[in-house]
Amino acid sequence: MRQLNQILNDASLSTEEFREVRSAVIEPKYVNLAGRQVCPVRKVSIGRQEFGFDTLTDVGAADVVAKATNFPGMAIDKARELIPVLKHGVSFNIAREDLLSSREYGEALNTVMARRASRLTQNKENETIILQNALSGVSGLYASVGGTFGGATWATVANIPLAIMGAMLAMGDEFEPTDLLLHKDQYLETYQRAANTDLTELEKIQKLGITVRVDRNIATGTGLLMQSGADIAELIVAEDLDVEEDYVLSNQSYSFNTFLRSVPAVYEANALISITGI
Repeated sequence: MRQLNQILNDASLSTEEFREVRSAVIEPKYVNLAGRQVCPVRKVSIGRQEFGFDTLTDVGAADVVAKATNFPGMAIDKARELIPVLKHGVSFNIAREDLLSSREYGEALNTVMARRASRLTQNKENETIILQNALSGVSGLYASVGGTFGGATWATVANIPLAIMGAMLAMGDEFEPTDLLLHKDQYLETYQRAANTDLTELEKIQKLGITVRVDRNIATGTGLLMQSGADIAELIVAEDLDVEEDYVLSNQSYSFNTFLRSVPAVYEANALISITGI
């Protein structure tokens, strides 16, 4: 018969075991998540539940200033926005038997579920950054665009530069596109070459100073051309990816909550142009 102290010990993760689980959550960074690549991160207080900012519709212009004269003012039309800091997360379990097996045989703890929970949490945050969270009233990049260009299928190679140039013109002279977010279908189509040319369409886009990124939340047949920067859009982060645990006596498992708290803030919608019909 097992002694009481042995049973109680089963219900307690050691510091090393928890560290192993936590590493499986916070270390993996998954591909095709462009949200954090194009939105600079602004850290705020861990207790922050809302974030307020001004959207800009006209930033005015600088000028040459003569000595002892007034500086030109910025004619800014501001609209105050207040958005909630969202908690993205999912729970997972590690069975008591898996822990005992690891202890008995000196094997690495099975952290597959931890890695999967990390992936799901990061995916959900990226969905909010790129698209939106309608239930919370939060608009991401694609839902905040200041204009749209209707293109034609990129299966026809000649339509690719037409769509890029059209979106650049829709963006206006005050902005310079730095990033193009695509579904993997359209990204693969940029590897085409027009007849009698050496460069792929991808290489041509890159020569314009635009980084082409695949994103899992961009719908096939669409794209997002944007200028990135802290003055355009930021990701407000109160708590970065982490995990907390508790032992559940009812089913003899360790229950973990994987979470992060963040929200996208789009300041300048006119720097974002959606491309459709491609």
